[in-house]
Amino acid sequence: MNDTIHFFDLDGTLWNVNNKAWIIDKKNPSKPILIIKGYELTDILSNIYKTDDIAIEYNGNKYFISEVMFDRIKKKIKNIKEDQLGISFIEMINPVYSDVLKFNKNNIRHLIDKDKFDLGIISARSNVDRDEKLLNALNKELNDIGLEINKFYYVSDYFKPTNSNDTIAYKKARILLEHLVGFHLKGDKFVPLKQDLYKVVHFYDDDFNNVNIAGTEQDLLEEYLRNTDDEVFNRIMDNINENKPELYTHLITNNSVNKFKTEKIELKIPVKYPIKIEESFKTKFSEFLKNKY
Repeated sequence: MNDTIHFFDLDGTLWNVNNKAWIIDKKNPSKPILIIKGYELTDILSNIYKTDDIAIEYNGNKYFISEVMFDRIKKKIKNIKEDQLGISFIEMINPVYSDVLKFNKNNIRHLIDKDKFDLGIISARSNVDRDEKLLNALNKELNDIGLEINKFYYVSDYFKPTNSNDTIAYKKARILLEHLVGFHLKGDKFVPLKQDLYKVVHFYDDDFNNVNIAGTEQDLLEEYLRNTDDEVFNRIMDNINENKPELYTHLITNNSVNKFKTEKIELKIPVKYPIKIEESFKTKFSEFLKNKY
């Protein structure tokens, strides 16, 4: 393990996948009723719409869709019931659709020939098995330019689903924070389970909200430490004092000259009691923790 790791998002960062998930009639699964957009699928997989209580069960999996989406479906097929519906991922597993995958090598070329760093993936996707073909192709593309993935996270697998609109952003930020302090998070605190520790963590994503939340790592650190037992708290303090960890967030842009908007965050040693957090952050954070992992 090296002192530095570069974490990349997948969709819109390392690749663009034009294939979509489908809403289908179980009696006619080869024809979509509705094509699900990428952000809609992310919300569905994160259980954002659980409170709408419109459940779709198909192939042993259960998903919740929004009332708005259900209305769109009923405009296509009147009087259809939710138990008649399924979500199909055929575009993502059928080889006939492989030509819709495009790799964004320009977002990672700057790492070629750099020494002593690890490479990680943090994606909003949720099913590694379903993406096996895509991931094998990605590994081949990276190996061809001398790069290898050392760590891998599909955040909807790594943590249990919640109902927060900021679920994905916070999940990504939690993984980054674990690697900055060297301990795992469980619920609202750090636990005595070691995580790989890095002095420098880089995070690349094309979603502003994900990058913005990652930029609040100091506030997240202090809020989680409020609930952390003294032994783990002190060990984290030692790690921060010794390593002086730094996070660099890189927002992917459309500017061919300046591809990344980069911000640097240096983790500081906080005072355990009291820890002052801006009220707006505390409110948002509290809403997030209502749906604990």
